[in-house]
Amino acid sequence: MKKKKLLFFAFPAALVLLCVTLCIQYLTSSYTFLKAETYLIKHTAQQASGTSRHSDIEDAYGENLYILPEDRKDPHQPFELLILRPKKFLRFVPAGRYEIAATVSCAPSTTGITCGSYLFTSRNTVTGEKASTKTLLLFGSLLALDSASASCEYTVLENGNSTSERIVLTPGRSFAVFIHGLGTANSVTRAFLEAKFYDADGQLLYVYQL
Repeated sequence: MKKKKLLFFAFPAALVLLCVTLCIQYLTSSYTFLKAETYLIKHTAQQASGTSRHSDIEDAYGENLYILPEDRKDPHQPFELLILRPKKFLRFVPAGRYEIAATVSCAPSTTGITCGSYLFTSRNTVTGEKASTKTLLLFGSLLALDSASASCEYTVLENGNSTSERIVLTPGRSFAVFIHGLGTANSVTRAFLEAKFYDADGQLLYVYQL
């Protein structure tokens, strides 16, 4: 009789202990945005006083966060991008908890413009389904650029024909430019060619190529 009572109470206790252990492991291995921001500032060469948060709003799977440093003390240090991905807990994806998917760095140029890139395929966190094409993220900083305004014009080849788009950037700030649909889909092949950076007077400052 005593053994039955012991087993009756032991099983729920073990189940509770397992749930508590899983929750602790999940919380200690995942990040909130503020925790990730602190990690980026303290554990990299940024020497930054803050960060900016970017997301790919045009991506149907756009669940990742892309964190860039702001107000860096030394614009000549390598520039690093922190990529956060929603972290699953069992079969669920709780809101506001992330894991570090990748860190990407790039070296500064002599023109005051720092630019790097990250090529990825979006994935649905719950189902694991991948997008049919890739996305290229151009990221960097205009911290050392002495200009009232700036712009980035990127060129993509579509079945061999070039198309360009220009985006206005803010000097002194970090930037993130998402270029979608790279690869082949519906008999159309898109490939990134280059990105050109201009100052307020339209003078070409820097050309970025893969």
